[in-house]
Amino acid sequence: MQLRSRISEIVSIEIPTDTLE
Repeated sequence: MQLRSRISEIVSIEIPTDTLE
């Protein structure tokens, strides 16, 4: 199941990478 990859992509788009830093 590649659900993790899908969620990762969606999260990356929804939440800016700057916020994760």
